Amino acid sequence: MKNKITALLNKTLLILGILMVTESVQATCVDNVVLVHGNSGSPSDWDNTYELLLANGYSSNQIYRPSWGSSYAANNNHSGSEETPVRNDITAALNSS
Repeated sequence: MKNKITALLNKTLLILGILMVTESVQATCVDNVVLVHGNSGSPSDWDNTYELLLANGYSSNQIYRPSWGSSYAANNNHSGSEETPVRNDITAALNSS
């Protein structure tokens, strides 16, 4: 009986240990971020968010801020050349995750 209790206790402690390690590993996982500015904006529109992400453990290579389009909104038709930088950064962020 004592051996069964000891075995059960050992298994329980092992499972708890694994869960604690798994939780610790998951807590340190940080996903990449892509910050896409608005129609006539620029990547600098995200400066405050960028600095906040850096302050919270992100590295600069995990934060993407594609520059796309013209600062004059009427010049942007949101196809072709405007899409490419955004698509490229999304793809790069996914591939390096």
